[in-house]
Amino acid sequence: MNKFFFFVFVVVAVGYLWTDNHNRKQKQQFRQAIYQCEIKTKSQPKDDGSICLADGDIPCHLLKNWDKVEGMLCLAENYRNGADILFSDKKYGQDLQKSLYWYEQLAFDGYPDAQFEMAKINEQGIGVSQDLKNANAWYYQAYLSGNLEAGFVLANHLAQGRGIEQNHQQALLLYNELAGLHYEPAIFRMGEIYYKGLFGIEKNREIALQYFHKIPNYQGVSGLNGMIEKIRMEISIENSMIQKQLELQTPQTQYLNTNEYYPSEYYGHSNECTAICYDGTCSKSLGRRGVCSSHGGVKHWLR
Repeated sequence: MNKFFFFVFVVVAVGYLWTDNHNRKQKQQFRQAIYQCEIKTKSQPKDDGSICLADGDIPCHLLKNWDKVEGMLCLAENYRNGADILFSDKKYGQDLQKSLYWYEQLAFDGYPDAQFEMAKINEQGIGVSQDLKNANAWYYQAYLSGNLEAGFVLANHLAQGRGIEQNHQQALLLYNELAGLHYEPAIFRMGEIYYKGLFGIEKNREIALQYFHKIPNYQGVSGLNGMIEKIRMEISIENSMIQKQLELQTPQTQYLNTNEYYPSEYYGHSNECTAICYDGTCSKSLGRRGVCSSHGGVKHWLR
C-alpha cells in the first residue's frame, strides 16, 4: 500500500514539475514576443517611395512604416491571445484593452486588416460591449480600404438585417460587385441566389451554372462539383419534359386538313391507341396523315 501511495506521489510531483516548467516557458516566450513587437514599433520609416507601388490596397504611408505596422499588429494579436498556460482558465499576458488600443491605432490610420479586426471585435463584443452598428461601420470602412472579406460579411448582414436595416437589393448589388472582383465566396453566393431564386430573383439554372464555373478549380471544391452535376441533370430533365409537352400539345388546326402530309416512318395500324381524337375516340393508325379527320382532329398523341 505504501509503495502505491509513493508511486502516486511521484507521478503527481513529476506532472506538477513538468506543467510548471511548461508554464514558465510559455510566459518567457510571451514576454520575448512582446519585446520583439515593441522594437518594431520604434523602427524608422523607409525612404524608398517605390515601395508604395507594391500593394495598392495599403496606404503609402503604412508601407513606408511597414516594420512599425507589423510591430503594432504583433502587439495587438499577442495581447488578444495571451500565452496558453496549462490548467488555467485565464491566459497569461492577455490584455484585451491593450489589444484594442493597437488595433485602433492601425484602423484609424487606414490599415484594412486592422479595420476588419475592429469590426469583429465590435460584433463579438471582445473586450467591449457588443455593437453591431459600429461593427458594420468598420466592415464598410475595411471594404473601402480593400478587404473583400469585410464586404462579404457586410452583404450577409444586409441580407439578414443584422445590425442594419434589411435590404436584399443592396445585398445583391454588393454580392455582384464582389463577384466581379473575383471573390470566390461571392461568386458561389451569386450562383446560389440564381439557383434558388433568392431576393426576388427569378430562378435560372443556366446563370447559376455560369457563376459556379467561374470559381477556379471548382471541381476540387467540396460539394460544388456534385451541385453542378445536379443542376445539369435538372436542366436536362426539364428540357426533356418541355419537348414532350410540345409534342403532345400540337395545335388541333394542324390536323384539320386531311390532305396535309405529316411525316412519319410508320404506316399501318397498331393494337393500341396511338392518338386521342377531339370527340373522345382513339385512333390506332401508325401514320399521322389524316388521323382523326372524321372526329374533329387529333387532341393529343400517345406516342
